[in-house]
Amino acid sequence: MSWARALGEFGATIMFAGNLAGQTQTLPLVVYGEFQGGDLDGSIAAAAILVLAALGVLVRGPGAALGPGARPSKPRVTAG
Repeated sequence: MSWARALGEFGATIMFAGNLAGQTQTLPLVVYGEFQGGDLDGSIAAAAILVLAALGVLVRGPGAALGPGARPSKPRVTAG
């Protein structure tokens, strides 16, 4: 399911947000553009940055995006 969502987000980004180098280009679009242009080393380098960022988030845990010392709030359960 997450693979389908990732592909959907990539498609929306490339079609609607654009792919202007240095202006609207995101890192997944850099990987795509470098690979399509024949620069395999450049696409691997950009993909490695994405992998390292993902591993960093996984290692830090769920509170990483909230800042230092912050804890994510617990979801509230309401009677339905």
